[in-house]
Order: sequence, then structure tokens, then C-alpha cells
Amino acid sequence: MSGYDDSFWNDFVGEYDSISWELAERVHAWMQNYISQHAGVDISGDVSAAEEARLNSYFSDAGNVSAYWNAVLASDWYAEYMELFDNWDDWDDDWDDDLLGSDNLIQSYIDDANVPVTGALADQLYDWVAGYLQTTGVNILDGVDESEIYTLESHFSSPSNIQSFIDSMESTSWFDKWKAVYDKGLAEGSIGYNDFIFADYLDSDDVQLWDDDGALWDAQIKRADGDVIEAEEAQLYRAYSGAMGRLPDEDGYNWWLGEIEAGRRDLNSMAAGFVGSDEFKGLSDANDDGVVSNAEFVTHMYEGVFERAPDQAGFDYWVGELDSGRYSQSEALVAMTQSDEYVQKTYVAVADMLFL
Repeated sequence: MSGYDDSFWNDFVGEYDSISWELAERVHAWMQNYISQHAGVDISGDVSAAEEARLNSYFSDAGNVSAYWNAVLASDWYAEYMELFDNWDDWDDDWDDDLLGSDNLIQSYIDDANVPVTGALADQLYDWVAGYLQTTGVNILDGVDESEIYTLESHFSSPSNIQSFIDSMESTSWFDKWKAVYDKGLAEGSIGYNDFIFADYLDSDDVQLWDDDGALWDAQIKRADGDVIEAEEAQLYRAYSGAMGRLPDEDGYNWWLGEIEAGRRDLNSMAAGFVGSDEFKGLSDANDDGVVSNAEFVTHMYEGVFERAPDQAGFDYWVGELDSGRYSQSEALVAMTQSDEYVQKTYVAVADMLFL
């Protein structure tokens, strides 16, 4: 067999144990040809840093990943490989031992130690994947037996099922957050092109709120790496997240932060700028009449900050405060996005300081 680093192919098909040399050669030749044709990189020899960056870029695109797996499933060797896979008793036993138990099984689908994600976001992803896999009839949170592993293998041998998984994942509320983390790691060179998703970047146990007056809205946040997020930075980040329902764009965030730190703006005038923006109106003007009513405002803010529809008592209170003039919409935006509840809910995510 030609000489090359076996670990490269192990990432795609596992160890060579029980695979014939002839089949392994055929699979590797297919892989070399596919990568050369589609990514423009020759992996038959040493791969340069520039070529690895090209591979990183190519396989960071979900469409390219989907096309790759469709090609694998349609290849002349895949059926033979799967037949061997289904009958490798020794290899299957080792693999099953690794998968039996909810944590290992979830990690086999969504975890890689090189990919940075906060503990809080990882929890969302774990929960989503566990829920999604229940549609296959398998509850991975209760442990998985061999028949259920086979069910999962069979389900994900279908290109349409793989595509449905990808489509469903990309439509979730957390996907954009994960994508921002992935892109950041990719740019920093901490993720390889064959890495999958989800591991802790900042352990939530190591992120702390520094509060000296009992009011969390002006607390500093100590990151796991020891850096400190100042109160103004955290306040602005929360305002973006709660009001706009997205990560801040870095240029816009830095402009507002500079204005606040220079004393030309404060949180209320910043919030007024948000409320008056076309983006905010597009998100909250439910009847599309060009005016954000107080009822529409309260409903939107509850969905953004509390991630639920307003309860009747809360809805009546805030609409009453706004109708009476005791609060303006911008003041209410500040009150909600800087509430103790929202600070506690978001401080780990704020510590990451991720941007679009």
C-alpha cells in the first residue's frame, strides 16, 4: 500500500482494522480524486498551510459538506464498505462500547474538542440533537442499545435524511450563534476542515459576574481566560441580543460603545436609536402598518428577552407603563435587557463577545 498518514483517512472511515488493503486503496484513491477535483488540493503528499486553509474554507460550507456526503453515498465502494461495516464484529463491539451511554453518543454526533462553543450553547445543541434524533425512534438520553445504533446508522445512510438534518439544524435559533463561533475558530486556525461541531470554549463554571452593589445590570463579567468584560460592554451586548435577536455586528457595536464611553450617548439614547431603526421596526411591527404599538413592542421584547410570549399580567403591566408615559419604549428596552433575569441568563454568552 502506498505510504501516507493513516490518521488522515481514519477521520473519515475509522481505523483500517478489518478493511482489505484493496478496498482501503480504492477508498483513498477516491478521496484523493474528489478533493483534487472539488477543493483543488492534492492530498497524496504533504499538505501545505495554504492548501489546508483552502480545505478549511471548502468544508466550512454546508453545501460542500452535503455534496461530499452525497458523493460518498453514491460511490462505487460505499456499499461494499457498509457491508463490511455491518459485519465487523470486533470493530463494532469497540465502537458500540464507545457509543453506549448518552454523553458519548451525543458527542459522536456533535462534539469535537477543537471547536469552540460555550457550555450554555453546547447545552442547547445537545438538547436539540437529542430531540431531533427522537424522530428516528431513538431516545439517546436513555442510553442506546445495538439495535438503536443500527437504526441511527440506517437513518443517516440516506442522503435525503442527512439533508433534512442539515436543513433542520440551519433553521434553529442557535445555528447562527454556532456558525459565528465556527467561523471565528476557522479564521483563527483552531478548527480543521474535517472537524465537526461543538465543544466548550469557555467553561460556564469559570465565567463569573462581578457585582459589588446587588444590581446585576452594572456588573462586570470575568471570562474564563481572566479577561474582564466591562459593564458598558456587557450592557450594549445585551441590548443587541434582546432587542434585535442576533449577535451584534462588530462595527456597529464598536461605534455605539465609543459613543457611550465618550459620554456622547447613554443606554437610553442608544436604546432610542435601536427602537427607531428600520431593523427593529421590521422585527416588531407585527401588523406592518409602519408603527410599533406598545402592545407590539411588549410582545417583541418578551420574545427576545424572555424567549416566550408575554404572560397576561406582565403584558398588562408593561403596556400600562408605556401607555401612561411612565416609560418610553427605549426606557422599557433598557429595563428589560438589563434586568437581573436577563443578565443571569446571558452572561456566559456575553463573555464570548462573538460578532456577526
